[in-house]
Amino acid sequence: MQHSSLHIERQALQLAPNSHGQPVRLPGRGLCQRIKCAAEEGLQIPKWPQQNFSRNLPCPQRLCSVSSKVPASDDKAIAAQTVYTIRMCTGSARGSGMTEQRAGVWLGLVGQDGSSYLHRAVPLSDPDVIEQELIQICQIANRETGANCKNVSLHRGKTVIKQRFQTGSIDEVCFLGPELGPLAGLMIGPEQGGWQVDEITVVSSRTGNVDRFLCRQRLGYRADKNAEYLMPVPLESVVYGSGETAVVLSKQSVDSIPSKLPRRTLVKRVPIADAIQRITGNPSLRFGFLTAMALTGIWAIQNWSPDSSGTATTQVAEVRQMMTGLLGFMMWKLAVVGVTTVPLPRRQHALDEIV
Repeated sequence: MQHSSLHIERQALQLAPNSHGQPVRLPGRGLCQRIKCAAEEGLQIPKWPQQNFSRNLPCPQRLCSVSSKVPASDDKAIAAQTVYTIRMCTGSARGSGMTEQRAGVWLGLVGQDGSSYLHRAVPLSDPDVIEQELIQICQIANRETGANCKNVSLHRGKTVIKQRFQTGSIDEVCFLGPELGPLAGLMIGPEQGGWQVDEITVVSSRTGNVDRFLCRQRLGYRADKNAEYLMPVPLESVVYGSGETAVVLSKQSVDSIPSKLPRRTLVKRVPIADAIQRITGNPSLRFGFLTAMALTGIWAIQNWSPDSSGTATTQVAEVRQMMTGLLGFMMWKLAVVGVTTVPLPRRQHALDEIV
């Protein structure tokens, strides 16, 4: 067998990694040297070449089925399965949500040995569908898979279908797939439209391994990339920026940054801020401060006169009008602050205590 024909969607083609070019033997089909990808008839996908398009890709070392159904007679295949729980955090900025309501998200898990698995996260969160998927997973999975099937119960009450991948939302999907071990990377991209994802967490039920990925950029429509290949980052690390310019710092490094700041700056700023807060917080001090400013304004208006160069009379009148208006505002503020400094009569105190 020289070629194996596969029909896949365009986004899956973008996410599929070009592997090492080594031939792989398919059970019951012979030796596979290449994979031919072409558009399936009747498949409605925008931007897919309409006429006579095909592409040959190097055959990977290992092929993993996209289906979650594993034959019950294949004990080795069952033993290698795990339940992946993927949590995706959509950006909180305006316009970060998925622009196409019917578009899903393609996820490509890549292991350290080069093995990979492709999964499509559907755009709708339907409790009834999720329940049926969990029941199917529990029927297939065994104890070594590590799946928690005790909490799977029948859905009760009104079914509320929610749209996934919206601005600021956190969406979680679970599916059965081959155990790839600690991940070397994650390929992610929207099926259609545009979408911005900030953080992705992948948890394996079989090993308990948790991988964290950060994207923080827009993918798909009106973006530089349709999909992105992400590298894992430590769970407790702090990442500044995104992409190739991102800086990864450990939690200990971030905690030690404030201790390295100059203490002189803190010593100088604290007394000044404390003094300003005392002046603005005490009504008596505010009353005295405003009184001094008002008296200064009155003195300036009475003693101000044109200089020897001969300033125009109209300009002098305009300046005096402005200063008089400002002085009137200061007197109003002075009256307001003065009222707050006057103590209440005893009768009013008694009424306040009763209330």
